[in-house]
Amino acid sequence: MTISNEKERLIREDELKRFKLNDTMTKLISNASKESSKYVILREPFERLVKMKPNTIDIGITSKIPFFIKDYFEKWPSFTAVLYCDLDYQILILFILTFSLFDRVSGSSIISIGVIYIIEKLLASLR
Repeated sequence: MTISNEKERLIREDELKRFKLNDTMTKLISNASKESSKYVILREPFERLVKMKPNTIDIGITSKIPFFIKDYFEKWPSFTAVLYCDLDYQILILFILTFSLFDRVSGSSIISIGVIYIIEKLLASLR
């Protein structure tokens, strides 16, 4: 195959790099699926909670073994989704500050809860 100009040569080199990378990744993933005990590391619940890497991973330059992290709970809700009940953080802070304001002004927590309920329904209808 003859290359007519410099631009075509650069495109061909780029394609060859992509094909080589694709082959490398295909081999890596096929090896990892065959020998999952060697390549796949299970994620512990505490590591998932604080979003840290597993302790058993060596990411140094000397490490030649690639790894994958298996998280059995990835389809479950995250800690923050459970904590905030899928509300935005800013909305949650708004509710807390509104509750505190009406609790101090009215002196009744029941009235404050009612006001928060009304505000929450108004915001839900606006969305």
